[in-house]
Amino acid sequence: MSLSNIVSAEIYITEVQPLGVPDIYKTNRKATFQIDTNGALGNSTNADLVTTNYYEGQYLIRSDTNASINISLTPLAADANISFSGLVFRYNNKEYKNGSVRQVISPGIEGKYIYIGGKISINSNAISGLKNLSYILTVTEN
Repeated sequence: MSLSNIVSAEIYITEVQPLGVPDIYKTNRKATFQIDTNGALGNSTNADLVTTNYYEGQYLIRSDTNASINISLTPLAADANISFSGLVFRYNNKEYKNGSVRQVISPGIEGKYIYIGGKISINSNAISGLKNLSYILTVTEN
């Protein structure tokens, strides 16, 4: 006779706000803008902004165990001329620039926030209009 224990854990992700991207003027040059994990414009921003509606993404992560977690961000293409050229996130007061981290402290049942920022590149031949940049946030337990 063999006995096995089945263990399961749950990760809960609540979107507080997605990464907010400002409207920009269409120009005939390549432009970039960067939003840091505190919601401020980064130094590499050279795009002409129409609005100041930009902010960091915020997600509340909770777990029903104390197991360590893995976090990763995957950018998705909006169109061929506009893309993320870098995504960063801050978790537990530490910033991660490579898009992923393994075996970090559990958020526990009370939870911890992930703050997301990014650098967006716009090619000179991009067409004006609303663009929906998106990304996938993945959190797994070990």
